[in-house]
Amino acid sequence: MAWLLSTFAFIVLKCFGVLSWSWWWLLVPVLGTPALALLAVGSVAFCTIFITLTSKVTKI
Repeated sequence: MAWLLSTFAFIVLKCFGVLSWSWWWLLVPVLGTPALALLAVGSVAFCTIFITLTSKVTKI
């Protein structure tokens, strides 16, 4: 399940173009897949919030 989640997060992040700072995928052997999946989900949440905030700022 965690592997599937991290793979999905990888695809989502690639779509967002966030993988320019993809160095943290190197942390897989260190942290393990569950920690990486948590980090990926956190990154997606951060990107969503960031995109929402920037879109609101440009509308003002």
